[in-house]
Amino acid sequence: LPMAASAVLAGPAGPMALGAGQGMDQGLDQAQEMGISDPAKQLALGTAYAGIEGTIERLGGIGGKAFTAPAKRTIGEMLKAGGKTLLSEASEEPVTGGLQDAAAAAMAPDSYDVKPLAPVIPDANGRPMLNPDYAARRALEALGGAAGGAVGAGVQALANRATPAPIEEPTIEGDPLAAFAATMPDTAPPA
Repeated sequence: LPMAASAVLAGPAGPMALGAGQGMDQGLDQAQEMGISDPAKQLALGTAYAGIEGTIERLGGIGGKAFTAPAKRTIGEMLKAGGKTLLSEASEEPVTGGLQDAAAAAMAPDSYDVKPLAPVIPDANGRPMLNPDYAARRALEALGGAAGGAVGAGVQALANRATPAPIEEPTIEGDPLAAFAATMPDTAPPA
């Protein structure tokens, strides 16, 4: 809901800024969880998360074209736009989470077990398999993104319905000041 409100109030820059702020907070939390004590490294991971979250919000998040498109006036059009937003968010969040996991794994200290962050791990026989922890997080992120997209689409639909139609400006033919200027005395100094 905060992303939807920021898009309504500030346009595409709102979700980007809010996403970057949330990403920074998540990155700093992740750094602390990983035992990174160096403030510069904590800030680096926070900045990586902020960049990932902010960029994805800007490119295809709630502030993207599907969300800020001109108002939809029929129920069918509103449902179609809501479905696009829901699907966009449901696919966006797992991508964000996966990229953030990759950033965390790349910056993890040697003492931190990065196995839960890896998309693929070896099975009991040493063959690669999908990491169930990684897959479960991506599934939860997709579900959360879909829920957020549904709420965001509802907020945007309500905002669009409340937006008045644009006022048409009258068309003025010719120079409206020409007739007035012809009645003015010539104040130019004699040559």
